Amino acid sequence: QALHAALQTHARFVPEMGVPTSATLAELRIRQGRLAEAEELLAGLAEHPVALRALALLRIAEDRPQVAVALLERGLRGVEDNPVRATGLLAPLVDGRLACGDAAGAAAAAEDLERLAESSGIRLIGARAHLAAARVELASGRPGDAAESARQALAAFGALAMPYDAGEARLA
Repeated sequence: QALHAALQTHARFVPEMGVPTSATLAELRIRQGRLAEAEELLAGLAEHPVALRALALLRIAEDRPQVAVALLERGLRGVEDNPVRATGLLAPLVDGRLACGDAAGAAAAAEDLERLAESSGIRLIGARAHLAAARVELASGRPGDAAESARQALAAFGALAMPYDAGEARLA
């Protein structure tokens, strides 16, 4: 409801400021499995950097990971100086590359996340790095390592009061 209210306000007064809200609402719709609604929210936003993550998540959900990887790699070229924005693109890049069967590329993206976590000291980035590592380790046939990384991600997301992400870590 809050996102819809923000979109209505933006549409009336400053439409270009509605892109982040549309992208956030689209991510929520993707998580809910409402892909057609997400597509509608993202229509015409392919050139907005803030919408690239949501577009990529939608393409992964549609089983089009190659398109998602291309979007995310393009977005990463524009966020070198912003570790939080880079993290938002690197985390789904791990999933996209895994879905493409590119285990080495997924591991490289997970390592980039780990380096960002260490250099920035931002707990959210650390949590995302642990979850990415768990997914790579699981895909590489190392369930024991994956379980430990997932436990670390679960603890970090729990401490950050991020229940959806904690649930993803629990599933991993």
